Amino acid sequence: MPWREDAMLVPLGFDVSVLTKRQRDVLELVQRGLTTRQIAEALGIKDRAVRDVKYQLRKRFEAFRRSAAGRRARRRYREAAVAAALDALGEDGR
Repeated sequence: MPWREDAMLVPLGFDVSVLTKRQRDVLELVQRGLTTRQIAEALGIKDRAVRDVKYQLRKRFEAFRRSAAGRRARRRYREAAVAAALDALGEDGR
């Protein structure tokens, strides 16, 4: 998966308390601008473990973004359906 800088930005409304302590630690260090190697040294873990945690975070954030986008789309659809129904009522003179 190619790296995207915005992939590690916590989505608006995401509850970080659902993350593991390790995920929160890695996320905090990523947001401070540390490299994978620097994070591994700071946490006393292997580079591969840091990359795995970053991958897990990106997947979790992307799933959250997709579900949030779906909720927004459903809300817009409902709003449009209600507006259309109100317009139809107005045209009938009721």
